[in-house]
Amino acid sequence: MDMPSSGLALSSCYAELLSQVASDSSLHRLTDEDALLLLVALWSDVVHVYRLSCGGKGTEDSRQPDSQSELLVPRHSDPFAPLSPAFERKRLQDKLLAALVNWDMIFAATVAGDVLTLYHYCRMIATCPEVLSLPSLVGYSPARNAPRPTSRDVASQFPVIGDEVRDLAMLVLAHATVKSGDPAIRVQIWLPVVVFQAALAVWAHSTQSTVCQERRPRILASFIRTLNALPWPCCKQMASILQRCSER
Repeated sequence: MDMPSSGLALSSCYAELLSQVASDSSLHRLTDEDALLLLVALWSDVVHVYRLSCGGKGTEDSRQPDSQSELLVPRHSDPFAPLSPAFERKRLQDKLLAALVNWDMIFAATVAGDVLTLYHYCRMIATCPEVLSLPSLVGYSPARNAPRPTSRDVASQFPVIGDEVRDLAMLVLAHATVKSGDPAIRVQIWLPVVVFQAALAVWAHSTQSTVCQERRPRILASFIRTLNALPWPCCKQMASILQRCSER
């Protein structure tokens, strides 16, 4: 498969993005359209690695390890630690995060704001893939009449969200908010998903701090306004769920 604008092979460009990018790399000659395709490929691999680490169960049945050390040091002093699932997941996460940093250095200064929204979302998910489990934990489902989890269920299952993830979620909102009033930009199909999951990351982070809880309604209101400005039917359900979250 070739890149849409440059005609270079997608596989070779992607492999280069995952490695050390030289100053004379062909990546520096790619167009914004090519940059978007590489970003989508990274997004796909971030989600794929996470689902594999969950044993193929998907995001709904996943749980975050009790601490970051579980990702780095397997239990029982395993002599095959480099081959353990936890170690391998951490290695792949680090590699994808490094590739996202490469993408940022090469393309961030030239791509449109809606693409930066997707980039910050990818950074957020690569840093804390467990954010993908949040929609189901708060009762979001495309199917009608889906059962809503109780507050106790949610509190016992949602992952720990660090400050870095919260900051990346706010960057998602910043770029989405700037562009959401432009009819030419609002057609980007990823906006509802990335804005909604970023909002849930901010909400989950706020539940861990009394100070953040006090600011929760005001912060989530910005995400709700952005979703209500988007034209897809799913946005109304997402905004309604965020409204309930802000009142908890």
